[in-house]
Amino acid sequence: MRWLATVAALLGCAPASGGQAPRATRTPYVPETLAGTPASCSKALVADLKGKRWDPARVEAVRTRAKARTIRVLGPTAAATMDYSPDRLTVQLDARSRVVSIECG
Repeated sequence: MRWLATVAALLGCAPASGGQAPRATRTPYVPETLAGTPASCSKALVADLKGKRWDPARVEAVRTRAKARTIRVLGPTAAATMDYSPDRLTVQLDARSRVVSIECG
């Protein structure tokens, strides 16, 4: 009798639409403190760095110039998170430490 109640409970959990569960959609995570606020980062302010050799000693100066709250510098084989942060400056380098892209977010 107990197993019958268990089976009935499990059947109630089965998806109703043709045996397939609905697929989840991925949306970028935007922290509550940033939702609805304009991004403060401006890649245009540091666009002149593209193609130039990266100087690690200037990280803070570049971050300040771009009006970004945070900065990350990624090498050619670096892994990066896919979270969206509108006030973060991302600098992508090639194998010779030259700036290949500058993005906010």
